[in-house]
Amino acid sequence: MCRFSLAFTEIFSTLFIPLSLAAFGIVLRGAGFAFHRLAPGVRERRLSQALFGLSSLLTPFFMGTVVGAVASGRVPLGNAEGDPVTSWLNSVSLLTGALFVATGAYLAAVFLVSDSRRADDADLERYFTARALGAAVAAGALAVAGIFVFRADARYIYDGLVSEGLPLVILSGVCGIAVLALLRRGAQRGARVLAVGAVAAVVWAWGVAQFPYLLPQSLTIEEGASASETLNEVLIVFGVAVVFVLPALGLLYVLSQRSVLEE
Repeated sequence: MCRFSLAFTEIFSTLFIPLSLAAFGIVLRGAGFAFHRLAPGVRERRLSQALFGLSSLLTPFFMGTVVGAVASGRVPLGNAEGDPVTSWLNSVSLLTGALFVATGAYLAAVFLVSDSRRADDADLERYFTARALGAAVAAGALAVAGIFVFRADARYIYDGLVSEGLPLVILSGVCGIAVLALLRRGAQRGARVLAVGAVAAVVWAWGVAQFPYLLPQSLTIEEGASASETLNEVLIVFGVAVVFVLPALGLLYVLSQRSVLEE
């Protein structure tokens, strides 16, 4: 019989509130997008836009609070052993949730700058450039605040970020500054790759800082691993996705960027 990871039980039983709210946001976002296309009037379209916007904040925020709860060691071993409220309503979780929202807004704005240029819409390009710069400043301010918050309330992760993970943190900062410079100069290429690189580097740094734990200082990756049968099945599914799904998604992205689908 297949067995799920031990960490799955701890995380989902303790953090069922923010995970449920994040799932609600995902459903609400899809509904808002679908209803906007079918809305019969202006009033209904505004309502669907509001739902879409609200859910776009809810989902990354609550997913961020889950990550913050794990990082700060508030998910103990045992089924529903953690506090269902204070585990994610704390300084580390709230700041991480806000950082998730700011990062999502930053990436979206950077990508939309390039889309605006492709559409040859100068006004829209200036609009999203300003939004990208604003989101980058907000994310940077939250990251600086995180230094003090993590040092006080998530010391294990903090120590990892300022030691083994420090080169990746620096790389993320360099990529972020380079994106800002490219946007200010109106450069045509490079901003998207560097923006993704900035986010990927800090996520990688987080993983390095938390290694070798799934739940910091409570459950290691080796201890929390699923049964070999489960891991083998997941690996097979992942392999099938790599062979069939990823190339199709890559082709779809390329065609979209070249405006072939619109034609």
